[in-house]
Amino acid sequence: MIKSKVKSYIGFAIKSGAIIWGLDNLLTHCDKARLIIYDTSLATTGVRKLDNLLSSCDIDCICLEQCCLLSELTGRDNVKLIAVTNADLADAIRKNINITGDGGIV
Repeated sequence: MIKSKVKSYIGFAIKSGAIIWGLDNLLTHCDKARLIIYDTSLATTGVRKLDNLLSSCDIDCICLEQCCLLSELTGRDNVKLIAVTNADLADAIRKNINITGDGGIV
């Protein structure tokens, strides 16, 4: 991933209000989500709930294998899951994230 670009796109989404913060909010507003991003700090029960949601919805989902990377990308502490609701920003983020073979991000 070109980290600076992805961080910028996530920043645009935050400023424009096109982010759903956290799993509980996502479960309530899943119809608006275009891209889900979470990292390994999400608890196993949260991952299970997310898997159940994804089985009933057709939403792209990306797991960042580095713990706390999502907090770094959003500039906020203790962020484990976000969903982008703007389709154009979701596409831009998706195009700029490249997951490496070891689960890391370039």
